[in-house]
Amino acid sequence: GECRAVMLLGPTGAGKTTSLAKLAARYHLMDEREVSFYSLDHYRLAATEQLKTYAGVMDVPFFSPFSAADFAECLRRDGAELMLIDTSGISHRDQDRLDQLREYAAACEQEVRLEKHLVLAANTSATMLEKILLAYDQIGFDKIILTKVDESDFIGAFVELADKYNRPFSFLMNGQDVPGNIMDVDSKELAKMVWSRSDSGNASQGI
Repeated sequence: GECRAVMLLGPTGAGKTTSLAKLAARYHLMDEREVSFYSLDHYRLAATEQLKTYAGVMDVPFFSPFSAADFAECLRRDGAELMLIDTSGISHRDQDRLDQLREYAAACEQEVRLEKHLVLAANTSATMLEKILLAYDQIGFDKIILTKVDESDFIGAFVELADKYNRPFSFLMNGQDVPGNIMDVDSKELAKMVWSRSDSGNASQGI
């Protein structure tokens, strides 16, 4: 019964737009919640058009504000229970765009309760992963969505860093299908997944 905004953050290619569509399908089509879409990606027209197409198929409102002030105004007028916000992929080195994203997040927090989910691809290298987490920790994020689980043989590094930064996983995405390929996170199942994939990796290397 309360309005909530969920903003997906992360580097280019992590799977934010597809993940957002999966969340919308679950909460709107399956749970019959009122959902709206927001695109803050002003750099990749294809991503915005993809999200707009998803919004049309699911028959949900779509907004693409061009400033933090416009964003706040749209949120103020929005009557949806769940506002799903897509953002542009930003390199951990691009401080200007990270600062801009922080402004959008601050504008959102003034209008509605906001959760920020950092979207990470499971095939990201361990050294790059640490840099990404440090960069996005400046903005602040509440949870982690791990995507492309089906493309990775080892996810132990992600579990270790999630523990280091004290952030829980919200969902695991194990494929590109919408509305499928979305998994709830269960600690026992996650542990089994880490263990089984570690054994598989060791076997393939002859260890």
